[in-house]
Amino acid sequence: MRQVLSAIGLGKAPPPDPIVSKGNLLVQNGCMLSFAQDKAFCPGDAGIGEAEADVRIAQDETGIYMAAMNGAALSAPDLPRGDCRDAYPKETKIRIDGLGLGDDICLYTHDRCWSHVFLTDDVKRGSHEIAFWQITRKR
Repeated sequence: MRQVLSAIGLGKAPPPDPIVSKGNLLVQNGCMLSFAQDKAFCPGDAGIGEAEADVRIAQDETGIYMAAMNGAALSAPDLPRGDCRDAYPKETKIRIDGLGLGDDICLYTHDRCWSHVFLTDDVKRGSHEIAFWQITRKR
């Protein structure tokens, strides 16, 4: 019976979604990230425009935020998940100061990819640069 199920594809884990990009990103406060392009950039930088951005890192008097742009959506970092498959991104911004190494956020990007974004350093109020590790997959 196991051979029959295996022959028709049942009983096997589905293959992972193909990776579009992955790696470290370092972004300054006030700048933007495009996860599928694996780029951090600031307003006025040549070669990429705001229409390509998924999020902007912003700061106000209450803290530092990751804010979705261009139709992207975020999920809160405390949802139980392993790879963003069970995430339900609906937030437009998430406060990230106070988060640190290993804390994660799921993002449905503006170009319909899924990014699993991990902080690789502590984010303190007044942090000038924020460090992320990201894996973006096309679904």
